[in-house]
This record gives sequence, C-alpha cells and structure tokens, in this order.
Amino acid sequence: MGQPLDDQDYPLSRQVEERNGFVFISKPGLYGWQKVDQGSQYLVESLPKMLDLTLPISGKLLDLGCGYGYLSMLTAGSQTELTCTDNNAAAIKCCETNLSRIGLKARVIASNAGDLIEDSFDIVLCNPPFHSGFSTQTDLTERFVAAAARLLQPTGQACFVVNKHIGLEQKAQKFFGKISLHSENSHFKLIHLSQPKH
Repeated sequence: MGQPLDDQDYPLSRQVEERNGFVFISKPGLYGWQKVDQGSQYLVESLPKMLDLTLPISGKLLDLGCGYGYLSMLTAGSQTELTCTDNNAAAIKCCETNLSRIGLKARVIASNAGDLIEDSFDIVLCNPPFHSGFSTQTDLTERFVAAAARLLQPTGQACFVVNKHIGLEQKAQKFFGKISLHSENSHFKLIHLSQPKH
C-alpha cells in the first residue's frame, strides 16, 4: 500500500488564526473549518442595521446550526442568554471550547435543525446548510426556517444568510407573516423574518 492520504490530523482540534486575526478552535470535517465563512461574516457585519440594535445582543439568542460558534462569538455578550445547536458532535465540542475561551456562557445542544430545542427566543441567527455531500437539498433550508418559526417568541426575529440561488423567501411564506430581503452582495443574501406563524 502507498502512503496514506494527508488527513490533516483529522481527529485533532486545533487553533486556527484567520488572516484578519480572528482566532478559534476547529477541526477538519467541520464545514469551513479553517476559515471564517463569508456568508456568516456578512451576516455579522449587517446585524446592527438588520435588527436595529448594537452588538452584543441582549436577550435570548439561538445560533441555529452553530458550527464552531462563529456567529455566537461575534454577536453574544455577558447579557445574552445564548443557546447554540448543531447536529455534528465535533462542531458542538469546538463551539463549547470557543465560547469558553472568550468567557461566554451558553447552552450548547446536539440537535438536528433544532428538533430537540423546546425554549423560545428573541432572536435566531442561521446560516443553514443547503447540501448533503455533493447533492443540493433545498428541504434542509425549509427545515431550518420551520425550526426558527417554531422557536421564536411571537415578537421575535430571525436573520438568515443564504447563497443567492436559495429561494428562502418562498419557503418562509408558510412559516412567517413578514419576510424581507435586507441586502445582498455578489454571493449571498440576508433575509429578515418576523411574525412567526405558530
């Protein structure tokens, strides 16, 4: 047998420093494990205008599909009642480590598209997956939108970032009374959802 493929020490979590100086713990196998996802960065930069507030967010915040915790790390503070959820065990572990390293307290829960979460939230942030392996599955997006509607308080707000070709606005119509395109760039669009239909 030849030399094994370089798996970049797959079992090991390690510190990653982005070129902008942002430092986090991640590991191979997580989506975008060695970088800051451009869509998530776009969402964080736009949140103050999107929600008409200043960061960090106060109140009850859900990071739905948290990955290694980027959205939470950049938007939560000491006054945030933070919950993070993902269905990937490695993501859950990295998220817990990253939040702990910067002194943020959170419930980090293993759950598939929020299916095991029973609480209700003021704000839901989400950069949902839209593919499984090499196949695009738009029903994944709908599951995350439905979860956001179920988990929001009646006056709550959900902020999604998706690739421009994802028709999230159409999928959201049966779950939310108010749907607005906040902004878009060459790759992503930001969707603001409110008035969940419970």
